[in-house]
Amino acid sequence: MTIFTARDLTEKLLLTANKFRMGYEWEAGVELKDHTNSDIKELIAVINKSNVVDKLKNTILQLLANTMSSISAAQERRDWCGMADFIQFDLVSIIHIVNTQLKE
Repeated sequence: MTIFTARDLTEKLLLTANKFRMGYEWEAGVELKDHTNSDIKELIAVINKSNVVDKLKNTILQLLANTMSSISAAQERRDWCGMADFIQFDLVSIIHIVNTQLKE
């Protein structure tokens, strides 16, 4: 994952989170599904291919799995602001961690 890709994904996720907050949950849900089907899968592949120490790699993957589960649970509850928070604060933080580790 390049810095540009990480920045681009972060921007897309923040826009999606804002749409959830503004009440455009259908549009945001479609975008989130697109991100999950492509961008998040790419993120997982990058993590798995990286030279990051296995313990850290497993921790990052577990954080990502927990965050995606939290997003899914919030969606089932129709907690759009909760989804936005998980996307904005947790998912974006994980992308930042991965991007930082790849630079080292």
